[in-house]
Amino acid sequence: MRILGFSVAHDSSVCIINDGELEYFAKEERYTREKRDKQPFMAVERAIEAAEGPIDYAVMQSPTAHPACTDVFRCFVCKKSGIPIDNFIDFTPCHHLSHAFHAYNNTKFDTALVFVIDRDGSQIYDPDDEPVEIDHNGYPMSEWIGRECESVYLMRQPAAFKELHKAFWMRNPTNPRTEKNSTKGYFDLMKKIQGKYPGADVSLKSGFGITKVYESGTTMIGEGPMENGKTMGLAAYGDPNKQYPPLFIGSTPIDQYLTHESWMVAPATQNAKILDKVTKENHKPYADWANNLQRQTQQALNSLVQKYVRQTGVTDVIITGGYGLNVVANAYLLEQNPDVNFYFEPNADDTGNSRGAAMYVYKLNSQDATQRPLTDTFYHHLEPQPEVTTGKPATASDIAGLLATGRSVALYDGQPEAGPRALGHRSILFDARSKDAKDKLNLIKKREWYRPFAGIILEEHFDEYFETLGLKQAPNMTVSFRARQKALEEVPGVIHVDGTCRMQTVSQGHMADVLREFYAQTGCPILMNTSFNLAGEALVHTKEDAFSTLRNSMLDYVYFVQDDRLVSE
Repeated sequence: MRILGFSVAHDSSVCIINDGELEYFAKEERYTREKRDKQPFMAVERAIEAAEGPIDYAVMQSPTAHPACTDVFRCFVCKKSGIPIDNFIDFTPCHHLSHAFHAYNNTKFDTALVFVIDRDGSQIYDPDDEPVEIDHNGYPMSEWIGRECESVYLMRQPAAFKELHKAFWMRNPTNPRTEKNSTKGYFDLMKKIQGKYPGADVSLKSGFGITKVYESGTTMIGEGPMENGKTMGLAAYGDPNKQYPPLFIGSTPIDQYLTHESWMVAPATQNAKILDKVTKENHKPYADWANNLQRQTQQALNSLVQKYVRQTGVTDVIITGGYGLNVVANAYLLEQNPDVNFYFEPNADDTGNSRGAAMYVYKLNSQDATQRPLTDTFYHHLEPQPEVTTGKPATASDIAGLLATGRSVALYDGQPEAGPRALGHRSILFDARSKDAKDKLNLIKKREWYRPFAGIILEEHFDEYFETLGLKQAPNMTVSFRARQKALEEVPGVIHVDGTCRMQTVSQGHMADVLREFYAQTGCPILMNTSFNLAGEALVHTKEDAFSTLRNSMLDYVYFVQDDRLVSE
């Protein structure tokens, strides 16, 4: 059974699953070069061309339901692939389930709790609503009243799941459309929505969710909702002792302290002002607010995790959804729950939803309980590339020598990473021993001054330099670790202002070879590692992308591993 899955939302992607095995995967942004591209037309077309046999089904995942959009993709995919129109499956109402099933099927867990913490999941509607408008194609459309923000699933192989918790942020939580300004109206609506999720704890109490509360910090520094990673970096510059009112009761936001303004979320204060640019002179109050958000949102998530671990007795826990990329919160969960086995999905954003939807359809129909745990993230499809003939041959020792003298070297190694983290195949490397290394690398990347960089370390030295929170390895860069004194002294350039670093451990491959040579030459087993792209651009995909980045930045070298060519501009 060959299934084409695709997602229509930010970070749109396409996959082909053949009898449960991943045959093809690609993100639209890598072809169009538009970061987080939402419309996967090119990726779908290339996937169908690359398919190794006839496609049996197509599955579309999108968090928003619009009949015209679905019709366009249904016609496009069915014509391109040749599948019958009845074999096109619209998985629109199942955004969080797609997140959950993607992450769950990347683990070895048979029974697991899956926490999806996401800004904008699938829309919900009042089941009794009459259509309020007709779209331009003549389709009746009801008005959506809320969207998924937190979901908790109990999952078992092959495709069994139970919804334990469903929280929705509401367009108008105190004014349900069924009966305005009425307590009865609220409870009538609760009863109807509860009927869709029997046995689950359903919350319609707030106009916000955990991720949207966090977004208020991103709004205040003038960034869009996809840039919450910048808030996480700025939070480390804030005062953790500064007192703010509680923003949550358990995991439910308290609306009175937050306000909507168009697409933005901001603190409900008289002096709230949105910055055009974060500078070293004006950043302090914004950093304080970001620090507060970091602490309160991770505590809200922890309360949710602990509640359902206690309730079910299940200690295999998966974290996914956009907030799952918050490496500081992930470290907090490990600290607070030493008896829980956590899996943090490396492609926790919408990148993996095409695969999650396709795998669910496959397993539901086949009842195949085979577990296929994630081995790496280097599964993004790459078309054949021309040989690089410029530059010169180089060894891992040569590259280590360049890094040791303060040069920057990007690695271009085989298939690129599927998701947002550079893990050695599309990475820019730099010497972390210099205190001003972060500033130099931010100039190369054209990024904001306050943003930290990740590190990469030989696995055997992990515990020597960092407090590892009980982990033996960290191959996917999903957790921030506190630096030991040895790291503070030897690699200050990669340690953030709060004494932590998002680390990746390696033990094999070309990246490990370079690190071993760097260790042999310098006595240091750590390098700075950041994604091979410039700020605001998609990850480098083709060799031409690599040359373009080299030409348009202060980067010193690119090493093309398979061609054995070291190139400088």
